[in-house]
Amino acid sequence: MAASAQPTLRAPRAEDRDAVRRIVSTGGFFSAEEVDIALEVFDEALLPNSCYAYLVAELHGQVVGLVSWGGPIEQTESCFDLYWIAVDDTCRGHGIGALLIAAAEKGAASAGATQLIAETSGRRLYAPTHAFYQRRGYLRAAELADFYARGDAKVFFVKRLKGKAQHLPPASVEGCVQPSAARD
Repeated sequence: MAASAQPTLRAPRAEDRDAVRRIVSTGGFFSAEEVDIALEVFDEALLPNSCYAYLVAELHGQVVGLVSWGGPIEQTESCFDLYWIAVDDTCRGHGIGALLIAAAEKGAASAGATQLIAETSGRRLYAPTHAFYQRRGYLRAAELADFYARGDAKVFFVKRLKGKAQHLPPASVEGCVQPSAARD
């Protein structure tokens, strides 16, 4: 693959649903119930006047990542939720997640957000996710012990947004999806 290949961020289309299912189903991060919820958010995002903002990352004609956000959160003035962010297993560590979250931050800020809140699991499996948020300026703001299950906390990460356009970082997709590669 050429080193200059960059993913394109775009609005989701109905035909992306199988790719979204594949991305959130692999890697062991999400339960079957969570996968169903991710697909409900995807389906809702396709509707006119949806409360969900949604982008997918596409590389060589294949969806390799997704992000969704929305707000303001009820009873807040300008706090928004980061609902989902996931990257294809073969593309993790290549900057696609950083590109997606930067786009979500920019989109939320342009809609008036002053804070973006990410909620995630406290399981050890999620340590790289926690580090991902922290590298991008998110503060680990709270933890609710045994929230999802005994030993599985709900962890809140918060980032203050400046409300102005932010530069999107380049992704390095070397070794990710190959051009015209067939995928299940």
